[in-house]
Amino acid sequence: MSERNEFSAQVLISPEQMKVIAGWEQEFLSIFKQQLQEQMKTNELLTALIQSMSDEQVDDDDDDDDAEPLTYMDGTPINGGG
Repeated sequence: MSERNEFSAQVLISPEQMKVIAGWEQEFLSIFKQQLQEQMKTNELLTALIQSMSDEQVDDDDDDDDAEPLTYMDGTPINGGG
């Protein structure tokens, strides 16, 4: 028994339907090209964002995330720190 999935089904198009499709083909292509241009802009922006995030430098002293802090967030020294 051979199973037929939805992708192997044939769609019959009448000559009238084909004329309608052909009549709108250029508009579909135009919209598709616009979508591709917008996607390329989005990709460029994402690339720039990722690049700028990777370019951010962290001070060499801050490389050790496990180091005990020397000051509180307001800048007040921690007693016994350092």
